[in-house]
Amino acid sequence: MAFNATDHPAGGIHYETVRIACGIIAGNRWDGYFTEEVDGTKLEFTGNPSPFKYPIVPTFAEWVFPHNHLPSFWAAKDSRTWPSISPAASVASRVNSRDQTCRISDAEEACEMAHMIPAQEQAWFNKNVMWRYSDRELQNIGTVNNMMRLRKDLHSLFDARKPVFVLKASSSHSNAANWVVHTMEYSKDLQALYHNRPLHDITSISREFLFARFAWTLFPKMEGFLRSNVERLLISASSAGEAFIAPADKCKTFLPTPKSTSSRSQSPTERARMAKGQDFDRNIKPERLDLGTAPSVPTLPGSSPHTFPRTALDLEDAALEKLVQESLRKERLRSDPEGTWVAELDWMHEQDMGTPMSPNTFKRWYIAQGLDDIEEYDI
Repeated sequence: MAFNATDHPAGGIHYETVRIACGIIAGNRWDGYFTEEVDGTKLEFTGNPSPFKYPIVPTFAEWVFPHNHLPSFWAAKDSRTWPSISPAASVASRVNSRDQTCRISDAEEACEMAHMIPAQEQAWFNKNVMWRYSDRELQNIGTVNNMMRLRKDLHSLFDARKPVFVLKASSSHSNAANWVVHTMEYSKDLQALYHNRPLHDITSISREFLFARFAWTLFPKMEGFLRSNVERLLISASSAGEAFIAPADKCKTFLPTPKSTSSRSQSPTERARMAKGQDFDRNIKPERLDLGTAPSVPTLPGSSPHTFPRTALDLEDAALEKLVQESLRKERLRSDPEGTWVAELDWMHEQDMGTPMSPNTFKRWYIAQGLDDIEEYDI
């Protein structure tokens, strides 16, 4: 597990932050320490002799929250304050009334609510009985004291696990600690503007939720450890807290499932259709999409057939024209996720070309052909 050495101009990182991070992945062991050399003084563990130094928790989902056992640096007396806001108010109203501004930047505008324990970790929240640290009236992951206001761009970076909130001593000669922003991943702007910057008041946020967020941010750093094709000594919630040797293939079962690579530009309707395995092209009859010839126009009552002027496209090679029309068709499909164009094509081809049309029907048919100069017809 690697950290950015951003806490000192010459390179370095806050000792206690890294020590606690290592303690989390070692199964909430707070008795560890660092040595300058690999073969320095080793940490002695009780138990049976083993080729492994100590077991590792592989993922956040397998990590057990250390109730009543936070590291001493975090385990200060609860100093939360409960804002006097009506319990009947919505969570958003209560968070906005309490925080008023972004807790990192103090910005008033373009802010939104951010979870400390992410909403997608509801199962972990329930399994670890985290509701015990919730607001009195709303004991679930949507509780007020699991939320804070953040500016939208900072919220996005927060969910990308780039910054995290930790306690750091205000000075080397003081036991007092402040909540500060710590950058976990390289970010030029974050490091320059916010690294080690004290947060605005968060005394109403549960420090247990903040600690869980710190852990949630750490575990993706373990993916390389699990991909190394060697057996590992692991400890997890599913093993009832008992250490076990996991073969290389077992280690890989803890890796995250690859995300879908589908385009984010798809509309909700298009995504829903693709999720059902529908293929737009299957709903189109190929013979109806052969637009290689100029469309014919039905005869209106009292009028003579109209002849379209030949265009430069009409003189091109038929194969090139077909290629152009196919490209246009695909672009039409891409820009029409609701399928309106396809429905109009179906309707158009169902019309009887030998039967006079009403003015409204003729206008619809004309537009469906992709034509727009309709002024010369008396409709």
